[in-house]
Amino acid sequence: MAPTWYTLGTPVSNMYTLTRDERKGVPRASQEILSEVEKSMRIMLKSKIHRAYVTYTNPDYIGSIAIDQELMEKADLLEYEKVLVCNVTNGNRWETYVLPEKHNSGVVSVQGAGARLCEVGDCLIILAFDVTHEPANPKMILVDRNNRFVEYLTGVKRETPVH
Repeated sequence: MAPTWYTLGTPVSNMYTLTRDERKGVPRASQEILSEVEKSMRIMLKSKIHRAYVTYTNPDYIGSIAIDQELMEKADLLEYEKVLVCNVTNGNRWETYVLPEKHNSGVVSVQGAGARLCEVGDCLIILAFDVTHEPANPKMILVDRNNRFVEYLTGVKRETPVH
């Protein structure tokens, strides 16, 4: 069942995508506010694991990317959260969902169809996004070649390679 949102006491089925009929029942002031919210919604970076290395692939699994739980926590990723995986080694990109691996294991395991887009040892960037009208303050982490946390990253450009 879809959630019901309320705006100035009037129920609507979805706060951000109202049908013409739903807008009829919403007071004009609310319509103007919703219109501004709709215009300002953006897809913003929420989480980033920078330069993780593939430790295992399994194309016969149903599909996902399994990530060391410590890295998930530091990057603010939740189990089953949708991610964009960018393979730095070969340029492939795909979307999947995250599953946790053992804490401090260093595991980054690509499974299902994504396993055909990478090999063990490939370097990945793992990204998650949020739809919001708020400024972004993403959790971005750098890991080493063993997928161990190195540091939190900021938006500052690096002039030297990270590794």
